[in-house]
Amino acid sequence: IGPLFSTSVSAVTPIARQAGVSVLSFSNDQAVAGDDVYVLGLTPEEQIRRVVDYASAQGIRRVAIFAPDNDYGRRIVSALQIQSYGSGVELARLGFFNPRDPDLTDEVKAIANYDQRHRSLLAHKANLKAKGGAASRRALVRLKGRDTLGPPEYDAIIIPTGGKQLLTVAPLLNYYDVDPDQVKYLGTALWNNPKLGREPALVGSWYAAPSPVHWVNFKNRYRVLYGKTPPRISTLAYDSVALAAVIARQAESQSIAVNYSRSLLTNSQGFSGLDGVFRLHPDGRSERGLAILSLERDLINVVDPAPASFAPLVN
Repeated sequence: IGPLFSTSVSAVTPIARQAGVSVLSFSNDQAVAGDDVYVLGLTPEEQIRRVVDYASAQGIRRVAIFAPDNDYGRRIVSALQIQSYGSGVELARLGFFNPRDPDLTDEVKAIANYDQRHRSLLAHKANLKAKGGAASRRALVRLKGRDTLGPPEYDAIIIPTGGKQLLTVAPLLNYYDVDPDQVKYLGTALWNNPKLGREPALVGSWYAAPSPVHWVNFKNRYRVLYGKTPPRISTLAYDSVALAAVIARQAESQSIAVNYSRSLLTNSQGFSGLDGVFRLHPDGRSERGLAILSLERDLINVVDPAPASFAPLVN
């Protein structure tokens, strides 16, 4: 139990396999999973599947993605491309940005298609002026104060970043007429901070993450016992040890030797953990029951609860 980073998992894998020992890693990199090496970290692929499926169920069909130009961002894009095949959601626009660049104006204008939409507005105004007449004058009044004509060519935009960078990107998108009242902002568990809801452009946005109820209960118990707040990743350690303990108790109740076989570790019914239900797949991936959460001002709302079991889910 316990390799955290993918490089550490790769280093320990050949030794564990030679010894016939399964590995429960805390990495979220699916590339290191397989052959009795399991990835328990919350993967971006899982988060995208959940939030895109939910968005699709709400009628969203065309999605843009504005991702950091790094491994994490490319994994998000790949997950969305794969998910689009079966969900009925189309990847309508794709943009990358340098996560180390403090000025993302040009990149945001590009993903917003701002320049073209601005030119369309100017052309439309010129056409109305040329036509003349009362109807054209009324149309021009309605267009007063607008910078672009029509919304972007997508119903939602995925912004897989968090913290200060998200607080830079979201208002900039809104400024360049990606109106959150017309385009739903979607995110990942990197958004799991109620203070982000103070940004008006993010109010009402959706993202996928473990249910906050489980974490709050665990955090409060931990504080009582140890007098400090646990690191967020600590639930992975607790869940891994609990999983091992469950299998050991089952063996003890049957008076047989403990055997962490693949068939036991990949029980299709899964396990109940501190972040909700989870299960392991034979290819080393993990699957978690995630909730759909909405950012509001200084709080997070659950808009679609995490499943309590895997019974209604499809493999």
